[in-house]
Amino acid sequence: GVISITANTAGAMAEGRNYTLTCHIENIAPVQKLTVKWFKGGRLFKEDHGHHSSSLGPQNVTSDLQIVPDISDDGAQYKCMAELDLGPGGPPKQTSDPFNITVYSKLA
Repeated sequence: GVISITANTAGAMAEGRNYTLTCHIENIAPVQKLTVKWFKGGRLFKEDHGHHSSSLGPQNVTSDLQIVPDISDDGAQYKCMAELDLGPGGPPKQTSDPFNITVYSKLA
């Protein structure tokens, strides 16, 4: 499956405002065993375990991350990782391409 990040804004972000980053994970199964990990600058930022489904087949899953960027976050890099807990020898983790944000000061 493919894994990617989108933001709910197309351009630069204003510091102090609330934005949503969404991680899109395509064709992953079983979602009951899925953990989505959000990284910011290489450090674990949030873990999302809440994926429940009655279906065992591959599905598309999204995970949202709310951020309120500071001016010091200009150029910050986010990544999303999909990890399936299938025991030893399970499939490898999948990681999105890095997603960089641009932040501007509302004072400018």
